[in-house]
Amino acid sequence: RSTNSTLDSASQNEEIGLDLAYVDWRPRPDMLVTLGKHKQPWFKAGNSLFFDSDVNPEGASFQYGGKSGVFAKAWGYWLEEMASAADSNVIGGQVGYAFGNGLTLAAGYWDYGAVQNQPALVFSGSPAGNSTYTANSACTPNPTGTVRCYTYDYDIAIADAQWAGRIGTMPITLFGGYLENMDPDDLNTGYNLGFLLGKAADPRTWEFGALYMDVEQNAQMAAFLDSDFADGKTQGRGYVLQGAWAPVKNMTMKATYFLNDRDYDTTAEVEYKRLQLDLNYKF
Repeated sequence: RSTNSTLDSASQNEEIGLDLAYVDWRPRPDMLVTLGKHKQPWFKAGNSLFFDSDVNPEGASFQYGGKSGVFAKAWGYWLEEMASAADSNVIGGQVGYAFGNGLTLAAGYWDYGAVQNQPALVFSGSPAGNSTYTANSACTPNPTGTVRCYTYDYDIAIADAQWAGRIGTMPITLFGGYLENMDPDDLNTGYNLGFLLGKAADPRTWEFGALYMDVEQNAQMAAFLDSDFADGKTQGRGYVLQGAWAPVKNMTMKATYFLNDRDYDTTAEVEYKRLQLDLNYKF
């Protein structure tokens, strides 16, 4: 899920990956059809971490609308190709409205197909916190098996709200979101609340933001959850603090601090802390 590169492995050569490879078609100015490996088409409020922004799905999407008024989006993506079973996939849609006063509301639905009772193969085979059971290669329960299979389906509804305005001359964004997996009866919800003040863009400008998020064990398909929050696993909650400064044109220095609880309300609960320092240069 992450584009971060860890400098270890005895100085071996680093790999180069292809982030994007897609084709756009606009049948009219307010419509966009995209095919290939492309950015997530759905609206995300503020700095929401329900989806890792480094995940670029593969398939097709449709978008309707402009910067204000009604907008609608739909998508269908492959997750994992199976030789002897149905391919894992996700289809969904989102509708929303961008008001003229800076308020944007949106609601969407993500239906993950051929996931329940399938091996946890997506993203290197790690269920990343989602409920699984031990089985053989055909996902028949077997206590001595070597395969982990998903216990639940993931039919996820998400509501997002965002308001963008100004305090004096400084921009501010307030945002929040709620998600719920319709399949399991418990440990199936999550939410986030946050703000972002300022904008690190022009030389000697800055920004500061904070977020609180709580995602229960089966609220989200963990393969899409942000890879840094609670170590990229569900059943995580806590704060994210971030600040950025632009010392010169096209350069941004950023710090992000994660103060989270992982596997909370279980015997495996641990505190998770991560500090990230980023230097971004655009050219």
